[in-house]
Amino acid sequence: MVRGRGIRVAYNGRPVLDGVDIEVGVGEWVGLIGPNGAGKTTLLRALAGTVRNSGSLTLGDRSVERLGRREWSRSVALVPQHPVIPAAMTVVDYVLLGRTPHLGYFAAEGVEDLAVVRHVLDDMGLTVLAGRRLDALSGGELQRAVLARALAQEPELLLLDEPTTSLDIGRQQEAMGMVDRLRRRGHTVVSAMHDLTIAGQFADRLLLLSEGHVVAVGRPVEVLTPELIQRHYGAKVAIMADDAGGVIVVPDRAVT
Repeated sequence: MVRGRGIRVAYNGRPVLDGVDIEVGVGEWVGLIGPNGAGKTTLLRALAGTVRNSGSLTLGDRSVERLGRREWSRSVALVPQHPVIPAAMTVVDYVLLGRTPHLGYFAAEGVEDLAVVRHVLDDMGLTVLAGRRLDALSGGELQRAVLARALAQEPELLLLDEPTTSLDIGRQQEAMGMVDRLRRRGHTVVSAMHDLTIAGQFADRLLLLSEGHVVAVGRPVEVLTPELIQRHYGAKVAIMADDAGGVIVVPDRAVT
């Protein structure tokens, strides 16, 4: 379980998160939603320990202070919205970068690190692409490589910032299906999600942020309501349920 209490972040004296509480159970997928500038990415960075923040963070019964920054970075993996992609690097070398938090200074990868990477490549269906350059991959293949690098870290908590950005609908389904399988196998996932329908179909719970505050938290059917979306997004929508119990958000075309 990961728990954050009273998380506050300010940039140049301007509050971006102001007293945010979040709790995510083992194997749970919590989606962060909210309008642009609500603080979703900043909250992910706070959970990853990459941005200065006040409040408390714990992973299981261990606080970030008790673990130390290095151990925290081993336990939490953040996949940014726009990861740095070294074009000439091969898939296997890129995924191997995920082992960096486990290495000492100036240490080289060992047998165990290589074994972890081989397992992740196989699990993500990337073994046949291991020697291919990153700039020769399709969008879906590259997304798998980015996730594989994070998984090679062997994190307890996986943080994803808009994991379907720039993907077509087929690759979106593929990416979300991969994350869903990881969650079902025990990975704890927190993801910032722009598409409300995707959030409503995949996340176990949603946390709605607005102006740096949590304004709603609960199951998708409890958070994705016309009233809350109108209030915080300024959008008029209809809400429908799909056959699998998910939520579909449909913009009202009558609004001009």
